[in-house]
Amino acid sequence: MPARLKVLVPRQRFAVELGKFPELDPVVITVGQNPPPEAIGARAIVSEATQWRDLKPFFDSIDTLEAIFMTSAGYDHVAQRYEGVSIVNARGAHGGSTAEMAVTMILAHNKKLELFEAGRRRHQWIYGVTGSMQHKKVLVLGAGDMGSRIGRILSAMEAEPVLFGRTARPGVQALSDLPSWLPDAYAVVVALPMSPELHRFVDADLLAAMPDGSLFINVGRGGMVDTDALVAELARGRISAGIDVTDPEPLPADHPLWDSPNLILTPHVGGFAAGSFGRIIEVMGSNMRTMAHGQVPQNTIPLSSLPPPTPR
Repeated sequence: MPARLKVLVPRQRFAVELGKFPELDPVVITVGQNPPPEAIGARAIVSEATQWRDLKPFFDSIDTLEAIFMTSAGYDHVAQRYEGVSIVNARGAHGGSTAEMAVTMILAHNKKLELFEAGRRRHQWIYGVTGSMQHKKVLVLGAGDMGSRIGRILSAMEAEPVLFGRTARPGVQALSDLPSWLPDAYAVVVALPMSPELHRFVDADLLAAMPDGSLFINVGRGGMVDTDALVAELARGRISAGIDVTDPEPLPADHPLWDSPNLILTPHVGGFAAGSFGRIIEVMGSNMRTMAHGQVPQNTIPLSSLPPPTPR
């Protein structure tokens, strides 16, 4: 058995659950304040999404810290990192529920639930033919945990998912080839992590290339979409959309997106469902155990995807 890995955690709940792993020694801290004496010697610290910038006192005081474990899968909000400190995300904890959200939005449009709900409110029996996902081609932008899960669910409904990544590989098309696939697409689903080169990747030209009656879904990051272009395209009534993330976010009360037609809008809740905390602990604990055994955690984010380091 290796020496126990001392981990600083922001809440007692983390200490209770991570303490069940025999390799881990969690210590509760108060984020934004100086570390307690028992924090000395810690090698890892847990950061919830809103706490990122409050970790500085710990890096100023504890020179043994070498890893930050995040509760989120996305890491585009990471504005700085420290020399010699790796960042480990929670990829795998949120992908299942977010994939469910994406498919729910697709099915809600496909089965005309908004139309029937409007009829219910008016006490009208609106009979009509709904859609089917069988043989529908769905372009999934993202071939990681979330995108793969979306693809598997769609395949079970006899749809035809096509996964896209930054580079082509077996079973995955290159994003650069997306335009040639758009004319035959029933839906386009964004399930990619944010990166500088993908800022507003979904622009007016891409949306205009989608067929009449098609569907755009975004459960990735709001910054990947030109929001003004999406508002304009929805106003034309050509396509429908379902989005769980926006740019800006949170969406201001006076933003025109609120009143766009043919839109399902949810407030970035796809990844946070019942049981999310347990899944975070499962993924985080597994990666911490790997670190305790002297190996690199599977969810370590490549340095090329992060900003330059800040000297300690």
